[in-house]
Amino acid sequence: METAVDYLPLYVFPPIEFVSAMINSEKPVVSIGERFEKQTFRSRFEIAGPNGRQMLSIPLDHKSTHASTSEVIIDQKNNWQVKHWRSIETAYRKAPFFEFYAHYFEPQFTRKYYLLSEMSLECLHIV
Repeated sequence: METAVDYLPLYVFPPIEFVSAMINSEKPVVSIGERFEKQTFRSRFEIAGPNGRQMLSIPLDHKSTHASTSEVIIDQKNNWQVKHWRSIETAYRKAPFFEFYAHYFEPQFTRKYYLLSEMSLECLHIV
């Protein structure tokens, strides 16, 4: 009997539904060759901020957003990584076990990534 393959989109920090689908799949495959969809969780993620849900968005080079997911370029013109990490620290610093897991995630906000897919695959590996 052949195993069913589940093709899943690539997210930076995936929502829990994605993680659940990946865990429950017999053979999950993350697709990076599909056409990039703007304004989706492919370049955004939510955290539980001090005033409720907070959306963090990775700035993208707009010329590359009509390409496949594997070709989308991150815009490095501003200091978005420092701002994102500060937001995460503010939201979770006092949470139990933050100090035990922060060192896994902090490098994703200090390393300079060129491609969104490169960062997304690295973050997915950590999750």
